[in-house]
Amino acid sequence: MMNRRSSNFGFRRQRSRRPLIMMVVFIVLALIAASVSYIYWQKNKELMEQYEEEKIEEEVDLLGNFIVELEQTVSSGIEEGDFIPYGGGLYDLMEDKWLSVSDVLPGSEDFEDPVLFYTDRCLFGYTKDGSFNVTDGSRNTSTFSTKEEAEKEYYSTYGQEFESGDLLVRGDEDRRLIAETIRTEEKAKVLVYIRYLVSNGTDAFLISSPGEDTQTVDQYYFRKNDGEWKILGKAVADQGYDYLNTIDVSDFSLSLLPDYRVKDHAIYKHSDAELYTLMETLRSEGAAETQDAMNYVSHVDNYVFVLVSSGNRVLVKTTDGEGLEVESIEVLDSELGYASYHSLIDGDYQDRPAPYFLFLQN
Repeated sequence: MMNRRSSNFGFRRQRSRRPLIMMVVFIVLALIAASVSYIYWQKNKELMEQYEEEKIEEEVDLLGNFIVELEQTVSSGIEEGDFIPYGGGLYDLMEDKWLSVSDVLPGSEDFEDPVLFYTDRCLFGYTKDGSFNVTDGSRNTSTFSTKEEAEKEYYSTYGQEFESGDLLVRGDEDRRLIAETIRTEEKAKVLVYIRYLVSNGTDAFLISSPGEDTQTVDQYYFRKNDGEWKILGKAVADQGYDYLNTIDVSDFSLSLLPDYRVKDHAIYKHSDAELYTLMETLRSEGAAETQDAMNYVSHVDNYVFVLVSSGNRVLVKTTDGEGLEVESIEVLDSELGYASYHSLIDGDYQDRPAPYFLFLQN
């Protein structure tokens, strides 16, 4: 009897350990699961952080590469005369419009609210994280609350619609007053040869030569106040339209500027001996009379325009540009208007605007 009770007691002790073992196993399994879960979470966290870092680097590279390319395109466009930096932005003379960033360079759609500014350098604006950032090529960034706040800071004239103008021909009162203004302010004692003059009644742009030196080319910007024309600025031949940014005026009508730039074309000057030889050639070809004198001469690229005292207007094409070796001579119809002469030289300027300032404007 004693043995049986002992045996039963041992059996009961063995059965009472089972829940404890199961609990230990459960705890171990839970710890393993927690460890695995922590390791997975930690790894996933590291991957997410790596992803965010790569995403930020990708955004930085995207922005940096875009600004570099934008700067290069803008600089090239300004140098070639396609764009005029003015009023905080860029203006396209050929299209007669202000340029947006997408006009200048594709890819701006990758950014929110892309805006192009141009002050003394190229600036790119875009919205990020609720703010509007304006960044230059050196990654210097200014932050604004809104795009409108940035535009107010950088833009002065951008977006303004300019009033186009008309050529001022002989007999026009404004033409006479503008020529008189030059003679007065420049203290000139002789007439002014007008190569190009256009006005909208408020602003005027003139390309001219002084009577004492018809081989010199000047560019004038005018504004009319209280019925009087005043010179806003005077640029010489090798200055482009970006000269406008040095003038104390922020709204000169860009629509008055011609498509071509004087500085893009070669302007040659010749000695009296060379011009004498040219006149002898014109006489021998019947383009000038024996008694004719050369009143005006302009040599631009491969063309020479001559006005002789008898009234003949002569177009000479040269063989080598700089020299005066004649390829062809054509006496122009003086009854035809200034614009009709343009087609005579257009054929040699397929890739850029022709220099119509070669001719005298009627």
